[in-house]
Parts: sequence; structure tokens; C-alpha cells
Amino acid sequence: MSLKPDNISRKFRNWLIKESGLAWEQSLKDWTSKIKEYFGELGRQEGFRPVYSKKDATEYLVDIVWRVGGPQRYLCLAIESELSKNEKNILEDFEKLVDIKALMKVGLFHTRPLKNERRIVEKMKDILNSQVLVLSNEVYLVIFMKYDSEKEEIILSAYDLDLKGTTHRRIYEDSYPFPKS
Repeated sequence: MSLKPDNISRKFRNWLIKESGLAWEQSLKDWTSKIKEYFGELGRQEGFRPVYSKKDATEYLVDIVWRVGGPQRYLCLAIESELSKNEKNILEDFEKLVDIKALMKVGLFHTRPLKNERRIVEKMKDILNSQVLVLSNEVYLVIFMKYDSEKEEIILSAYDLDLKGTTHRRIYEDSYPFPKS
């Protein structure tokens, strides 16, 4: 698998809607635990060493990383999720991704209305624009998850942000049937 935002976002989307067994009103702890398990298994399948905190342990900066060992050790992927729907918390967790050195950085966030999502993406671009320490080839993937209670659908939006915070590209925005509870 190549580490590209399109590939990672589509694999996550397929897992979430077809295999995760999650329901929208499940606890945030359940969501976080299943997301960590999923990305841990995906990392192992792709030949990386996933490192993440256990259920009751505190995390180091982000939820999970994929590590490449050997003499040239580095982090291939770093993932942080913020499922509280609070814009301030989302942006603080995005800053954690910015602070860590990894080739690809993935943020998974619950959001409220679409207008908040656009504002959050612009603020994320501002955060990226103000960074001093960057890897020349790092990539950012941001996935927003929203829920339409009337239709019982999850709405997923995925964005690819450039490392300088100057542009973003929406990879997809789609809705899918998803259980509420």
C-alpha cells in the first residue's frame, strides 16, 4: 500500500461503514479503542510496527504511530482522533499531529454542521502555515465524521492538506447508512 491520503481514507471509510461494528451513539472510548485496533492491524498488514497506548494507559502525543525500525528509524504514520465535537479540542489535537515528525499524519474528528468543518479546515491551514519545523515530504489527511439522525447516515469528508497550509483538496464527501445505537 502506498501511503497516500486517498488510499488511507478509503480503507478507513470502508472499514468504518462495513466492518467496524460501531454505532454513532456508542461511547467515545469504544470508538477510540476500535479505531486504534483498526489502524494497528492495518499497520501490521502493511509491514509496519504499530505503537499505541493501551486502553487504560496514557498516550504519548498521538493515539497511534506506525514505526519503521532498523538503522534508519522513523515514523511513517501518526494518527490522532478527537471525537468530542468541540472545535477547540479538534484544533488542539491537530496541533499534536503538526508537532510530531512522521511522513503521513491523519486526524479523525467528529464535527457538527458543515460550516464548522470549513472553518476548521481554514484554521488547520493557518496552523500549518505558521510551523517552522516540517519534513519536506510530510502529508496531512483529515477525516471528519458527522451524523444525520433523521436519515441515520454517517457523513464522511476527507481532506488532503499541504504541509505549508496553503491549499487543501477534498478527497470525498459521502454519506452512508450507519446505525445510531
